[in-house]
Amino acid sequence: KDLTRGRWRYLEEKEIIQLKHLMK
Repeated sequence: KDLTRGRWRYLEEKEIIQLKHLMK
């Protein structure tokens, strides 16, 4: 259960970074 949650968090962080790059 913890592993799945950690993976989701990682994906979210990556998505946020991509969004920030697009905004720039």
